[in-house]
Amino acid sequence: MKSFSKKRLLEFSGVTVIGLLSLFSFIFISLHDREPGYELLPFLPLLYLFAASFVFVRSLVYDFKMFNLVFTGLAFMRYVVLPFFIVYASYYGGRSPVPPTAHSYDLALKLMLYELVIVTVVIAILDAIRKKRKQQNPLPEKPLTRSPSIFFYILFAIIGFLGVFVVPGALSSISFLVPTDRVVGVLQTLSLPSYFALYMFMIAKQIVALLIIWFCCEKYKSLGHVHYVYAAVVVMVLNIGIFAGTNRTDIILCTITSLFVFKKLFPTHFKKAAILIVSVVTFVVVLIASVRQIVSVSGDASQLIDFTDTMQVYLGGPYNVAMAIEMKSMFPEASHLSVLFYDIFRPMIGVNIFIKDLPIDFSVLYFNERYFFKDNVSQILPMIGQGNLYFGYLFAPIITVSFVALAYFFQSQIERIGNLELVYFFTISTARLGFLMGQNTMNLVNDISYNLVLFLLIYFLNQKVIYKRKQRSSLYE
Repeated sequence: MKSFSKKRLLEFSGVTVIGLLSLFSFIFISLHDREPGYELLPFLPLLYLFAASFVFVRSLVYDFKMFNLVFTGLAFMRYVVLPFFIVYASYYGGRSPVPPTAHSYDLALKLMLYELVIVTVVIAILDAIRKKRKQQNPLPEKPLTRSPSIFFYILFAIIGFLGVFVVPGALSSISFLVPTDRVVGVLQTLSLPSYFALYMFMIAKQIVALLIIWFCCEKYKSLGHVHYVYAAVVVMVLNIGIFAGTNRTDIILCTITSLFVFKKLFPTHFKKAAILIVSVVTFVVVLIASVRQIVSVSGDASQLIDFTDTMQVYLGGPYNVAMAIEMKSMFPEASHLSVLFYDIFRPMIGVNIFIKDLPIDFSVLYFNERYFFKDNVSQILPMIGQGNLYFGYLFAPIITVSFVALAYFFQSQIERIGNLELVYFFTISTARLGFLMGQNTMNLVNDISYNLVLFLLIYFLNQKVIYKRKQRSSLYE
C-alpha cells in the first residue's frame, strides 16, 4: 500500500512539473509573434503535456523502463524546451544558405505533431500488452547474476587491452576524463585494423569493469566493508571516463547504464554515488564541448542562439524536419528503396564490410546536400524526415514506431535474463533508442550494432567454454 501511494505521489509530481513547464512554454510562444510557417509551434508543448500526463509519466512510474526514461526526457527537450528557445532567441533559422519555405515549416510542425501522437498511442498499447502479460504470468524481478565462468571474458580482455597498444593509431583516439585536441576527428582517419582494435578495447574495458564491480558487490555483501563500495564507484568512474573520440552521447549512455547497474547492486549507496558520477560526467561533457570547437552559428555573438541551434540539430527540430521535406522534392532518387536498404545495413557492424562499396548513397548525404549545397556531412537527418522520404506523410512515423517496438523487445530481454553482462549491454542499446526522434536509422543501427554485436559473440563463446569444460570433465568421471 505504501509503495502504491508513493507511486501515485511520484506520478502526480511528475505530471505537475511537466504540466506547468509545458503550459508556460505554450503561453509564452502563443503571446509572441512568430515567423511565417511557425503558426503551429505552440501546439508542440501543448500536445506533449497531454502525452506525458496520460502516458509517459504513468509508464515510467508504474513500469520503469530505461527507454521511456531517456525518451521522455529527450521528447520534453524537443517539444517543450526547443520551441520556447526558438521564440525566446528569435532564432527560426539554421545554417543553410537557403532556408526552407514557410510551407515546409508548416508541414514539418504537422509531421512532428503527428509523430508524437502515433508514438504516444504505440507506447500506450505496448504498455497495455506488457501489463496484461504480467497479470497473466506474474514473475518476480530477477536479481542480477554474473556468468558462472569468466575464462573467455578474461582472454578477450587481455587481447583487447594488448591490441589497443600494439595496433598503430588505436591508442591515439582514447581519452581519460580530459579530452585532448588530438582526438578530434581521429576516428574518421583510423585504418580498419586500428578501428577494430579500438572497438575490442571499448568492449573489453566495460566487461572488466562489470566483473570488478560484481566482485566488489559480493565482497561487500559477505564482509560489509564500505571500502568495497568506494572501489566500485572508482571502477565506475574509470569505465565512464575512458572514452573514444569526442562523442558525448556515448559517455552519457555509459553513465546512465553504469548507474542503473550500480543501483541494482548497491541500492543503499546509490544516491551519493549518483551525485558524484553526474558531477564528474557534467564536467567531462563540458570539456568535450570546448575541445570539439564546433563553429558558432552566431559567430560567438550569442550563446543563446548557439544553444538553440545545437538543440535544433540534435533533437530533430522544425528547421531540420523542414529541410528533410525539401530534400525529398529536390532529390527524388533519394526515396528509392535501395537507399533505405543502404541506410539500414551499411552502418551495421559486420554487414557493412560486404556492402560498403555498393554504388548507393545514404539519405543523409542527400539531406546535407540540400542543407549546404556542397560536400558537408554535419547535420542529422531527423527520423520523421527519413520516414517521410520513403513512406510519405501518412506512414512517415513507421520507422520511429519500429525502433520503439525494438526498445520494448530489448526491455523484455533485460527483465527475462537477469544476467549482469547482458543486462548492461542491452540497457545501453535500450537507452540509445531513447534518442530516436532526433536520430535516424544510420545513427541507431550503427550504435546498437557497435554495442551489441561483438559483445554477444563474446558472451556466447564464454557460455560455450563452460559447456565444453563440463563435457570434458564428465568423460573422466
